[in-house]
Amino acid sequence: AAALVDELSPQAKALGAVNTLTLDDGMLRGDNTDVGGFNDALALAGFSARGRSAMVLGAGGAARAVVAALVEAGAARVAVAGRNLEQVRSLTAQLGGEALDLGQGTKSAPAADLVVNATSVSSPAESPEIAAYAKGLKLDACGLVMDINYGREDNFWAACADKAGVPFRDGLAMLACQARLSFMIWTGLEPPLASFLRVLEESA
Repeated sequence: AAALVDELSPQAKALGAVNTLTLDDGMLRGDNTDVGGFNDALALAGFSARGRSAMVLGAGGAARAVVAALVEAGAARVAVAGRNLEQVRSLTAQLGGEALDLGQGTKSAPAADLVVNATSVSSPAESPEIAAYAKGLKLDACGLVMDINYGREDNFWAACADKAGVPFRDGLAMLACQARLSFMIWTGLEPPLASFLRVLEESA
């Protein structure tokens, strides 16, 4: 989609990804609400990334948005771990952060104030490897564990956060925040976030 539009917003251009399309006078514009949606979801959870450390799992499109959001929010340190170290290094070289090899195990993972799962994996059945990695993370001093996926009944991120006594949020709030931002781009209106959250929570 990013390659097909006539114009990209600065954020969509930086991420190389589009999730909101607007047609105006025959010109197709591509926007990306992932960064803003993630930061709004953090604020909704009562967490500020400024001056704090973060650990991000994943190196795909979602992870790119999360890393960009954390850098934009002023995080002091952003560590990024993934199974494809080359892809992780490419991400951090472009957007910032410290690249880690998931295969090295949790010994290479720093204790962080925020842990974000930006992979597509949230249950042990989906990836025993990442489930084991998550269980080995240092979460005791963590302020928030956030999984950008939602709707998983057997969520090992939630289980790890619960065991460590750490707040957990899934990706439903981020989805609501992204939807609200897209709606604002299309209409120029600023509806309350609660209206989007209510509909998603009722249908989840």
